[in-house]
Amino acid sequence: MLKRLILALCIAAGAIILVALAASLFLDGSPNRARYEVYVDAQNRIFINGERGTEDRVYDLAGDMTVDFHLERHPDATLGFCFRYRGCDRE
Repeated sequence: MLKRLILALCIAAGAIILVALAASLFLDGSPNRARYEVYVDAQNRIFINGERGTEDRVYDLAGDMTVDFHLERHPDATLGFCFRYRGCDRE
């Protein structure tokens, strides 16, 4: 009888440890957020992660709050953006 009790306690402890491990892996294993670097050069050309992009794509990316979004402009660029949730990039 005592052996069964000890065995049941060991199995219960093992199950708790496995559940805690699985939960930590699930919470830590969330997908990384996508990161987008947007650059507007002096000729107002748009580059998204180094590739040519469009204004529509910039607005789509900025509207998705699940992505990391960084906008940088050349000092001579005249193209500016204003986003609903992220604000404007120009003063």
